[in-house]
Amino acid sequence: MWIEQDRIFLRCKWLQAARRWKRLNLDSILRSSGFFLLVGFFWLLCYQVVSRLCGAIYYEYDVIGPIVLDRIVSFGFLAAFLIVTIGHILTAYSSLFRGREMPQLFSSPYPTHRLYAIQCLETLFLGGWVSGVFCIPIILAYGWELKAAWWYYPTVLIGLAFFLIIAGAIGVLIMLFIARWIIGRALRTAIGSFVVLFLFISIILYTSIVNRDLLGRIDVHQIEEALANLRLSSYPYLPNHWMSQLMQSAHSGDPIRAILYFGLLGSGAWFFWHLALELGSRWYQDAWLWSQERVRLFRRGRDHRVFRKKRVWLFWLFPRRAAVVIYKEIHLFARDFSQWGQMTLILALVLFYMAHTQNFTFNEPDSQAKNLLAFFNVILLGFIQATLSLRYTYPSISLEGRAFWAVASSSIGLERFFFTKYYLHSVVLLAIGLGMGILLNNILSVDPTLNIISLFVLFLFSFGFTSWSMGFGAVFHKFEASGAADVTSDAGALVTMIVTLLYFALSVFLFSRLAFTSTQGTDLVSQLALNPHLILVSSVFLLVQTLAILIPPLIGLKKLHQAAL
Repeated sequence: MWIEQDRIFLRCKWLQAARRWKRLNLDSILRSSGFFLLVGFFWLLCYQVVSRLCGAIYYEYDVIGPIVLDRIVSFGFLAAFLIVTIGHILTAYSSLFRGREMPQLFSSPYPTHRLYAIQCLETLFLGGWVSGVFCIPIILAYGWELKAAWWYYPTVLIGLAFFLIIAGAIGVLIMLFIARWIIGRALRTAIGSFVVLFLFISIILYTSIVNRDLLGRIDVHQIEEALANLRLSSYPYLPNHWMSQLMQSAHSGDPIRAILYFGLLGSGAWFFWHLALELGSRWYQDAWLWSQERVRLFRRGRDHRVFRKKRVWLFWLFPRRAAVVIYKEIHLFARDFSQWGQMTLILALVLFYMAHTQNFTFNEPDSQAKNLLAFFNVILLGFIQATLSLRYTYPSISLEGRAFWAVASSSIGLERFFFTKYYLHSVVLLAIGLGMGILLNNILSVDPTLNIISLFVLFLFSFGFTSWSMGFGAVFHKFEASGAADVTSDAGALVTMIVTLLYFALSVFLFSRLAFTSTQGTDLVSQLALNPHLILVSSVFLLVQTLAILIPPLIGLKKLHQAAL
């Protein structure tokens, strides 16, 4: 039951969140209208793409089409489950333990367990609303294209809410356990890191051994059978399987199975939510105290000597003022586990995919399927670059905090400060994209022309994604944020995500015109001579990349100058 203190606390949070919408001036109205128009346009585009994909897979293959579609939906919800869970771990760390108001609230007479419950609600909302916005058009397109009954839509949407609550509550529980029993103890932190690394490697080895017969010799001409037989994401105890089965049974008109999986999702959400509340009432107070401790796993010398030694090589490579910014960025990233944990997981999954890419076989050396797989690799690596830029580049400006005035008034200058961050993040994305792109193309022995085009596209993506994230991160700056998770859960992050994905989709469409119109065995100049319309496509592609790279940083820098004033 809610008490009067809870209602007052919730009202304060509501007023704090809604204060930016209270100013009914022209600027706020235009921003709000543009935000909703952008979300609506993205919904429409996502709806059309998913609708055509579902129709093509479901109706083109008579027997295995529904099975393949079910596997794709199940695997998509598995990816969403992992992303939401990891996102809630980071959001819970920021909301439960690193909020600026938490020390004052913790020392007040307000009950700790009730404070924890409200902060958990805030964590679930901040970590899940963006994922819900992206899933809604997919669910609507799936039901409409497959001619589902009217009760499909409310059932699946409520089931989606239960699914997000399960993933979020698991993330909160993981963060609560880490803060209570691991953070603040050097030995336990070292052992916990080793156990996590060991379990992750064991899972990869286990999946490799279990799926060796499937992934050992994959013929690309039978890829639909391989997808139909892939059961990695279809274990009956996983919430993503319950969600995919709820969608399948609801659109096929099977109310008994729909009630079963709806009940599993609802009871699972109820169980994990109450488990999080129960353990939080027992652990949260001690966990918060331990989370304020700072420990070192290794003995270090004096800080001024360490700084002097580690910054020497930076001064050899970069100007002094830029080297200071680079040094700060590197060490802020290294000491915050919430920053590097997600990058490690993403890169490990990509390396796992690369290890199995060599198992694909082709009947002909110049098979069109090889170009299709190379095209898919570019999409995968571009999506990874976009994910990393949104996760790390976008909050980079806001993480300067309320002390941003010190940067603005220093001798470094806003331009040098901004573009030093810009080039540092671009180089990181460039190393990841080109490094993995070269390895994948060498494994597949891709046609030289397509190899050059794909690497050039990844090169442009590195700067394009950084431009959108850094520019919009400056436009939607949030210097009062308590952490990166607080910044990435704001409405500005959703706008940046949608714009970045639209830029990515347009670039992939233009790249597909270049990749699948080319002639095997000819160089790039001969390609343009044989297909004159490729010159127009290439020009449009380069124009889009030029505008995407140049315009957002200029807008963001202008906004920073206004903020500095």
